Amino acid sequence: MTDTPSTINKPPFSSTVADKILIELDGWQLTEETTPSIIMDDSEELDIYIDTEDPDELRNISANHQVNVEEVERFYNTAFDEALTHTNRLDINDLDEVTTEIFMLGVYRLAASNLWNKYNTQINNDSMEGTYVVSQGGRLYKKACNLLDKFVRTNFVGLTSLMK
Repeated sequence: MTDTPSTINKPPFSSTVADKILIELDGWQLTEETTPSIIMDDSEELDIYIDTEDPDELRNISANHQVNVEEVERFYNTAFDEALTHTNRLDINDLDEVTTEIFMLGVYRLAASNLWNKYNTQINNDSMEGTYVVSQGGRLYKKACNLLDKFVRTNFVGLTSLMK
């Protein structure tokens, strides 16, 4: 095996990948566009009621949190790199289709864990981050690591080379 990385067989980011990441986070959805400013001048009128006939308004009614697609893509890319580092790999080209999907499930959960932790950090009274509390992000991280641990590459060094 060579030490230079080959072309990484990483699935490209798509809306399907975003859905696989966000399905791990209860009620999280992608935003349609950037939200407009709340500041309004006197001539505009704020509509405080939901139009029950508009499917776009009803789509977001049960959303716990909304993130934009660029942010999910960034977390996907960093989670893939973290997974490669965790498993001591340069690429996933040696995996077949089924094991690649299992590896990628670990990547999706790791990305979801990192997204959860970004938005759910506990702050105590001294404006410091609080002690670690087992949360959805921690559980997802543990599940991701349990999956990825099966893909760790090890390098054996023979003792005879040290005895010369």
